[in-house]
Amino acid sequence: MAVSCLEQRLLPLTTSMPTYSPWGPLGVPPCMEEEEEEEGEEKKEEEAKEEKKDKKDEEGTWTKFWKEFNKNLKMGCYEDDSNRSKLSKLLRFASTKSEDKEISLDKYLDRMQESQESIYYMSGDSIESMKKAPSLQIFKKKDLEVLMLSDHLDEPCLQKLADYEGKKFVSIQKADVKLDETEEEKKRFSKVKDMYKPLTDWWKDKLTDLTEKGAMKDAGVKVEKVEVSKRLTESPVVVVTSQFGYSAQQEKVMKAQAFQNKDQLSMM
Repeated sequence: MAVSCLEQRLLPLTTSMPTYSPWGPLGVPPCMEEEEEEEGEEKKEEEAKEEKKDKKDEEGTWTKFWKEFNKNLKMGCYEDDSNRSKLSKLLRFASTKSEDKEISLDKYLDRMQESQESIYYMSGDSIESMKKAPSLQIFKKKDLEVLMLSDHLDEPCLQKLADYEGKKFVSIQKADVKLDETEEEKKRFSKVKDMYKPLTDWWKDKLTDLTEKGAMKDAGVKVEKVEVSKRLTESPVVVVTSQFGYSAQQEKVMKAQAFQNKDQLSMM
């Protein structure tokens, strides 16, 4: 005979043996346990929804604030030595995995690979142009996230920071980028490097003549070295700056500022 939940609740009250219950020594009917479990699950779901909503509202509010004052925060990070660490928590950048949304540096750290030791970044005129850059190819292949800096204040800001939570900022457009390699990969690359040394030496001589004596002697370009690259998977060649050199984007900004100052002086 089926017993309703109400009958299950009343049954212990009508028995003359309070120490005994068909549902165990505590005398809690199964239906009550099920109801409590369901109520607990519903409460958790409601709390999770509320937390998600609050987080979404908070992100929406911060997005508006960031859109309005991001340049002020970046300038503060660049100029204010005493508060730079605090301001770095507020910074947001686009990345190769952010799907057109800007992310915090903490978010980047959360998604880093276990063996990854650096925070990688690149700079350029636009996100679209950076996505096509040869420098990015090996990072796509290894599934390494790269910050994409399109604002002229982004790169100076990160260079002033130098590192975040112990992870150094490394430009993938410079010559000193080091990635994890197996012993087999190191041996293979060493053989390839030796094999193509006559060709890379020839290219170095030709480009040096071109930039020092030829058609590009007034371009202000200096070829430091030509070598086989580890970062290319599709393109035949990539141009990178030296470890302590300016990126192409920084040079563009400085040239634009120089022309602007020249125009301002001529108007005075």
